[in-house]
Amino acid sequence: MPDSKLDVTCLPPDQQSDLRRNIIGRIPLHIGRGGIFIFTVTSDQIKSIVEQELRQHFPELAWYTVDPKDREANGPLAKIRALLKGMAIRKGHLIQTEKMDPARTIFTLDIRKLGLRDAGKVLYALNIQREFVPDNHILFFLWCAPEHTPRFITDWAKDFWSFRTNFSQFGDIDPTAGQ
Repeated sequence: MPDSKLDVTCLPPDQQSDLRRNIIGRIPLHIGRGGIFIFTVTSDQIKSIVEQELRQHFPELAWYTVDPKDREANGPLAKIRALLKGMAIRKGHLIQTEKMDPARTIFTLDIRKLGLRDAGKVLYALNIQREFVPDNHILFFLWCAPEHTPRFITDWAKDFWSFRTNFSQFGDIDPTAGQ
């Protein structure tokens, strides 16, 4: 969790503007329609600041984090597909669960701590099932590390990249914030 004194004003002004205009301003247009938002963040602290701001602006939306290490046979989107159908696997058995409403849920996937090869495999799995996101009106947030450059992402998931709604980069804390 970020230091309680840190908030969006700790980001450099250009990143604050990007967050407010290009992300917070666009999400309402995609609720119930779907969209892929790709974020590159330099640290857990920066991710927490951005996520905290998003949660404050959209308290009505549920958040579901997909585990990138979950070895679902067909990748992360297969896990989301099962959740939307109201199915889950518990201790090796398929069970019925409450269906998730894609129009009221943000699905997030954080690949920052995976090695480049494993991150690439996750991106490849996303690429294969890319149509699933807009077809099911899913809001999907992908959190990437700085080394997951647009070039790296397109090398593994060119078509997934072309389906993106937004790509934003968030870096270090602004040293002049609060002065």
